[in-house]
Amino acid sequence: MRLANLDLRNGRITITHRVVEQAGFTTYGPPKTAAARRTLRIGRVLVSILTEHLDEYGPGSNVSHITHVTESPLVFTSSRGGPVRLTNLRRRQWRQAVEVSVGAPMRIHDLRHTHAALSIAEGVQPKVLQERLGHRNITTTYNIYGHLFHGYDDELVDALDDTFTASI
Repeated sequence: MRLANLDLRNGRITITHRVVEQAGFTTYGPPKTAAARRTLRIGRVLVSILTEHLDEYGPGSNVSHITHVTESPLVFTSSRGGPVRLTNLRRRQWRQAVEVSVGAPMRIHDLRHTHAALSIAEGVQPKVLQERLGHRNITTTYNIYGHLFHGYDDELVDALDDTFTASI
């Protein structure tokens, strides 16, 4: 993530690129779809964590071999000041964090699914979830997460009963 993509004052992160690791190099490219370019609101807890991180470590420096993205500094860097490589993150931090929390197996991408599942459990509207996840259309969201939208039919029937009963 680049500092220019982070607006802590307004609690926003703008997704303008994706990171790709190939042959030992980290490169940046456009998101997979136009819908994946988006601005997301982040909560106060994450704003606080990111603020503390930047206060303690500051933004990282630019890396010379990355020339096709904004010149904004990185928010998270390796010990050498460059981008964090996914393979190193998995080996050095991720596996240990998973073991002491939820237990293996858990992939980094599973955090995205966890966010979606928790959002659905909180009653998020499917269109909002589609936009947060950057899906091009609602069909993708329903195909992946539709099984988690259970119980809404019961709520609908109860609400219709209440409306009907109130009108008598």
